[in-house]
Amino acid sequence: MNRLKLLAVIFMSFILFCSVSHARRVKDVKYPAVVWNLTSGITRGEDLTPAVYPYPVITMAHPIAAALWIEKMIQEGQFNAPQAVIYLSPYPCYQVGKIKEWQNSNWLRYVLEKGYVEEAFVVYPPYMKNEVVIKEKFSTVLAQAVQDIKLLDKISQLPEGKSLGNVIVVIDASYFSNQQTPKFSPDSGSLPFIIRNAVEALKAKNLNIKAVIYNTSPSFPHLGDESEIQSWLLYYLAEKGDN
Repeated sequence: MNRLKLLAVIFMSFILFCSVSHARRVKDVKYPAVVWNLTSGITRGEDLTPAVYPYPVITMAHPIAAALWIEKMIQEGQFNAPQAVIYLSPYPCYQVGKIKEWQNSNWLRYVLEKGYVEEAFVVYPPYMKNEVVIKEKFSTVLAQAVQDIKLLDKISQLPEGKSLGNVIVVIDASYFSNQQTPKFSPDSGSLPFIIRNAVEALKAKNLNIKAVIYNTSPSFPHLGDESEIQSWLLYYLAEKGDN
């Protein structure tokens, strides 16, 4: 039994070593994460080696920038308004009642209210499985929502791609690592596997993706995790993301 355990550890270590080598190669090749910064508006950053993905892959610092980027692309005619946005995050980012200011905590309402998307799906991370109180609080708030927004516990609960139409996928770093409530610290070496599972679950839905937006969300993921998450997302989206 001990020998079998040892062999299993050696095998998993080898897999992890190979995966880390892939991640380093991703950084060397510089896959095309188009970096957008939100200042007085949106300014485009570095556009790296095109044509690796079948859709734009964008990195943002904050969720509200995702809303403004969607708005900008639609207004400029880069693509038609998608039918849905899929948001992988521990936070729905939707406020009810009168809005004083559009910000990170209500960006989903912004794109819904402006008519940039018809419906939104918020998918909670696996580590929130037992966070009953927090999820009930969010559900109570969203019961008052005027727009079509749904809360899901798993990516597998999403409708199939054909019924969703064109979608934009927005992923928060806090979906994989979170030092705020609800807290989650990934085990050492586990991020590549957690991220791969998420990407494969999205792929299994045969989604017609128009763009993927990654929010680094400073102060939420544990120190250093946001850059590692980005590298693995880029790697798995390039490897498994095309339809």
